[in-house]
Order: sequence, then structure tokens, then C-alpha cells
Amino acid sequence: MSIIKEPNPVVQKNKACAEMVLLLMFPDYRVSFAPNSIILIKQTDKGVSASQITKENFDAFQSILSQMFCLKSLFKSSTDYNPGDKRAERLA
Repeated sequence: MSIIKEPNPVVQKNKACAEMVLLLMFPDYRVSFAPNSIILIKQTDKGVSASQITKENFDAFQSILSQMFCLKSLFKSSTDYNPGDKRAERLA
């Protein structure tokens, strides 16, 4: 997650896109990027609550997103594809 101060415009565009998606998913939170985490901060009447997406919990976060948005096929490897016969396998 070392994209915070990256001068590359493509990386900065990807960071902005990631931030927009996170803001759509967590509209009540303020999103910020730290060197090794994404921080979600929510201001409530009872105070401030903060959550983090880190390398330790990223796999769980990715799994939840995959289930929520039916993205399982995007994370499967290409070896999982099993065409019907030899001819179909050649086409694939």
C-alpha cells in the first residue's frame, strides 16, 4: 500500500478510484490511506470510531467483497476452467 506519495499519475488515478469505491461502500466514513493500511473513520454522536484494512485482514475483506458482489469468478485461477471436450479446450 505504498501508493500514498507515488508520483506516477496512473498510480494516483488508481488511488483516487479506490477511494471513490470505498466512499460508495462506506458513505458515513472518511477514508484515508496510510503506508500499510486503509483507515476508515466515522464521526458519531458518541465520538469517533476508526477501522483499518491491513494486510492481516485484507483476505477477509476481499472474501466479503467477493461474496457481496458475486466476484468469485474473478479470483479463480485459469486452471479452474474445464471446457467440455478436446475441441472446446483448444478454443479456450
